[in-house]
Amino acid sequence: MKRIGSTLAAVLLLACLGLGLLIELLHERLSSPPAQPEVWQQTTAVAQALATVLNRKDGEPLPAGLSVQPRSSLPLPPDLQADFERGQPLLLETGRGLSLHLRLPDGERLLTLQLPPEARLRGEQGLSLALTLLFYLGLLAFVLLWLRPLLQRLEGLRQAARGFGQGQLDRRVAHSPRSHIAEIEVEFNRMAQRIQTLIEDNRLLGSAVSHDLRTPLARLRFGIEALGETQDAAARERYRQHLSRDIAAMESLVELLLGYARLEQLRATLPEQTLALRPLIEGVVAGSAWVGGRPQLSLDLQDLQVRGEPHYLRMLLDNLLQNAFRHARSTVRLSLSAAAGAALLCVEDDGPGIAPAQRDQVLKPFVRGPGHEGAGHGLGLAIVARIADWHGAQLGIDASPALGGARITLRFPTPA
Repeated sequence: MKRIGSTLAAVLLLACLGLGLLIELLHERLSSPPAQPEVWQQTTAVAQALATVLNRKDGEPLPAGLSVQPRSSLPLPPDLQADFERGQPLLLETGRGLSLHLRLPDGERLLTLQLPPEARLRGEQGLSLALTLLFYLGLLAFVLLWLRPLLQRLEGLRQAARGFGQGQLDRRVAHSPRSHIAEIEVEFNRMAQRIQTLIEDNRLLGSAVSHDLRTPLARLRFGIEALGETQDAAARERYRQHLSRDIAAMESLVELLLGYARLEQLRATLPEQTLALRPLIEGVVAGSAWVGGRPQLSLDLQDLQVRGEPHYLRMLLDNLLQNAFRHARSTVRLSLSAAAGAALLCVEDDGPGIAPAQRDQVLKPFVRGPGHEGAGHGLGLAIVARIADWHGAQLGIDASPALGGARITLRFPTPA
């Protein structure tokens, strides 16, 4: 919004200055009298004839508009004085209007002819009115020229909002850095993406609840029925253990679902701080139950800082390690390096990898990779993607050049 105000102020300022200078030059050109127009020549001839008559009939009353004055009553600068002494008439403009001065033959007196001011005043008023109208029309043209791209961008935003409201959840605004409302367009796209993600998460949540909870519930029902029908103590203990495991599995799933649902609610309240990423990674590795056996973990860490929330960054790292150790055969590699003003975090494994067609899908909640339908609940990489988005990190999935399995890369912006 600041950009709109600043650009509008700049346009108005430049338009006022440019139009003002242009109209001032035009006014000077149109209002300055020509060198020797026909009216000027006729008036000069009449004045010269009158001067001759008045010089011969001195003492007679003068007509209105004519007066005879001493030569000393009209002081002139040297450049005009020479021409006036040679008999050239002098046209002057004063507060009373235009007056024509002519030197009489005796050289001691001046003949002054006061010209009617009405015609000139009417001409100047008409010219001033026309130039004023031209100024405002030009200013209006500049403003409309500035508004035209803004109105086009607003119309595009309106169409996108209308389509989004009609259920086209993938509708976005094509924004440009030169747009007057570029910040609004970017925020609209972010809002639309978040709404689309929330709606898709709700759909997947319903599907996951109906699928993942139905199986342990069925086992619980079967176990309770079997427990009531048997009288054997060993069988009853075995059924009781099965029921306990099913209840624990349901509690784990419900906890995961509630935790994932809370992630979006906590987004706006996350306190960020500048923290060293290497000690945080080493702390997660030291406390991880996945590290220490097979597969083997290798670390290659540089000392880099990022802006973030420590608890959720640890959650991100823990989920990355769990995912890598679940699919790796013998080796997992975790590296942290600097790359073009960013902190590059890579987790690689030597497992089967992730097919290109599945790389976007595995970042969605409750979606498991092919061949791993029974492993986990499909929330690990979804949580990683959500936390990475909070921290402005770019997440990418490709094949590891060194290990041959999957490589998950996170590019964190480093603090300035």
